[in-house]
Amino acid sequence: MGRPGMSARWVPTSSGVGAAGGGAGGGGGPGIYTEEVFTYTGGAQTFNTSKTDGTPITAYVFGPGGGAEGDTNTRGGAGGYSEGEIDISSGGTLKIIVGGHGGPGQQNNGSGAGYAGVFTSSWNGNSVGTDHGASIILAGGGGGSANSSSGYSHGGGAGGGSSGQQGQHSTGGYGGSQSSGGSYRQTGGGYCSGGQCSGTQLRGGVACGGGQGSSGVGWPNQIYGGNYGSAAGGNGCNAGAGGAGYYGGAGGASSPNGGNGGGGSGYIGGHPSYPVSAAATYTGSGDTPHSSARNSPFYSGQISYGGRHSHNRGNGSHQGGSAKVVITYYAPGAGGGGGGNPAGPEWDIIMHTNGRKGGESNQGNTQRFGYTGQSSWRSISSGSTGADGRTSFGAGVGLYNGYFQKKGITKVALVTGDGDLQNPSSNSKYLVYNLVEDSGSESFHDIINRLDQYNRNQSNWAGQNANQFNSPSVTNFTSNSNGYSGQLAENSGWSGAASNGSTPDKFAVWGINTDSDDDTQVLCSYYGSLSSGKGDSWRGGNPSQTFWSYWGNDWHSNSNSQTISNGKQSDPGIANGSNYSNSLYLIALGDAM
Repeated sequence: MGRPGMSARWVPTSSGVGAAGGGAGGGGGPGIYTEEVFTYTGGAQTFNTSKTDGTPITAYVFGPGGGAEGDTNTRGGAGGYSEGEIDISSGGTLKIIVGGHGGPGQQNNGSGAGYAGVFTSSWNGNSVGTDHGASIILAGGGGGSANSSSGYSHGGGAGGGSSGQQGQHSTGGYGGSQSSGGSYRQTGGGYCSGGQCSGTQLRGGVACGGGQGSSGVGWPNQIYGGNYGSAAGGNGCNAGAGGAGYYGGAGGASSPNGGNGGGGSGYIGGHPSYPVSAAATYTGSGDTPHSSARNSPFYSGQISYGGRHSHNRGNGSHQGGSAKVVITYYAPGAGGGGGGNPAGPEWDIIMHTNGRKGGESNQGNTQRFGYTGQSSWRSISSGSTGADGRTSFGAGVGLYNGYFQKKGITKVALVTGDGDLQNPSSNSKYLVYNLVEDSGSESFHDIINRLDQYNRNQSNWAGQNANQFNSPSVTNFTSNSNGYSGQLAENSGWSGAASNGSTPDKFAVWGINTDSDDDTQVLCSYYGSLSSGKGDSWRGGNPSQTFWSYWGNDWHSNSNSQTISNGKQSDPGIANGSNYSNSLYLIALGDAM
């Protein structure tokens, strides 16, 4: 399931049964890619598999964060993250559980979070054994913090993974595992009352002390009875509680007093009726969700973060971040059967430029190129840009219909446009790049728009964390020494065409150059590595070692303001230092439009 550079495939590529119609009796037409988002309601939610086309669904599960103390500078544990493809050939209705975050409880210590996951219809909230046995895929919740972790970013243990993280210090509760709850470590004075100190199935353990209750406890820790997930204080100690999960984490103990709760474990083992494949489960680190969660396009706000004293993770001061479950699937297509063979891949035009960047014909902040660098770029369409009227060679400069509509893209080419569109090598000059993966059910605009939204909705990461995208990718950012989206496969007439006299041997859908401070280019033909040779010059009218691109900008300071819908330094077109300066088309091979 993993796409290069990603922990998971963000968008499925299967188009479902009868994807192209045709054949004897035909199919149902291409499946319609659909995303369904589930957030906290305090009760079970449902997903009916009959709405899909029968192909596997993909679940992205973000666990809730544990609570911080209300009176000390501590942090609850982050929620875990799990993802995987679920075989739904058994049909039926699935239960979706989006658990609650933790918050301050008894004596202001942090209570544990709930969990999030996908279950069979047998989940009913009445029998913990039945509900545990109904598990398909889960992300654990974070543990609550207490005062022994004051000043640390790791207080409560993070949830998720095959084992949740232990709470801070030697008296921190152990995280849940795949076979048992986290164990409670009583090493000093005081005691944990009620016999619920260790984690157990789907529930976090109670903390050392007394006065346990429901304050700050994330649902559904206590739906089966007891004080699971509760912070405590009294009986000679006070501590934070464990987070829930496939198996919950233990509560914190004493010596040092103020122990922190452990995180609940994740689960990707599936169910006999709903096997899971291509799956992964990740544990956060202290109050911070795993990078695989934070890099997901479905990540938003501060979900899954552990609570932090006097900070708002989206639910008020000291509260943990929320959980979320996203299901992506293909709904049945609207097509009918009919004879004939499925249509094969075709080349279509993505855009046309005429000359160098910044020239009169190549202004990115114009209607025909979609107003790059402006907020209005976010709402462009094939109709608003005039692209719906541009489909063939000679239809003018600007974006073409293929930029918005072309999907399943496996190759791109730069051509002069004086040959046959379906045969790039018939053009007098051409470069053809094989992509490292297909674009799935997304067009280039879908991908770039999704990544632009990611930049605007996340805290700033420009110039800081591009190394996390150090893998080839079409559907994600790609950077550093191993960053590219495609490699040159065919070349005629454009050897030495890059701005430094080299042959542009790479293509990036959204590349980030980490040489010096960071710069970025979108839909870019370039030479060499994204970690060296370009300096602080992969931007402007003459991006270093570059032949052609759609848009570029500095990327050293602020990913929110330097993204494609907020800023611009590179217009569409050919780099000013290239040895070619005339008409050029970007075309793509993929599903017939």
